[in-house]
Amino acid sequence: MKTLIIVDMQNDFITGSLANNAAELIIDPIKDFISDFDGNIIFTRDTHFTDYLNTAEGKKLPIPHCIKDTNGWNVESTIVETAKNNNKIFEYIDKLTFGFSSWSNIAEKLNDEIYIVGSK
Repeated sequence: MKTLIIVDMQNDFITGSLANNAAELIIDPIKDFISDFDGNIIFTRDTHFTDYLNTAEGKKLPIPHCIKDTNGWNVESTIVETAKNNNKIFEYIDKLTFGFSSWSNIAEKLNDEIYIVGSK
């Protein structure tokens, strides 16, 4: 089985508090890739909470972003809709720490081919 991992294509990284024009430019290519992809999809979400500015990361990067349950935290809607409209099986993985230390846990359940795209 093939798996596509779409990393942090969240509103805050595309048009929000940490906007990146390059991320906006890859929305359509990602949607095209999803449409033609034969496999499962994992969306990762950078995830922070309202106390972000008091965290170690928040002290080094004092720009609130990807606060859970805000619009900025959500994966860009047309990408998600493309997955839904093409009947792709997908799941979300919330990354709670910088560097995300749980990739090995995810890799254990993945088979064969892994493709990775995203905003960073």
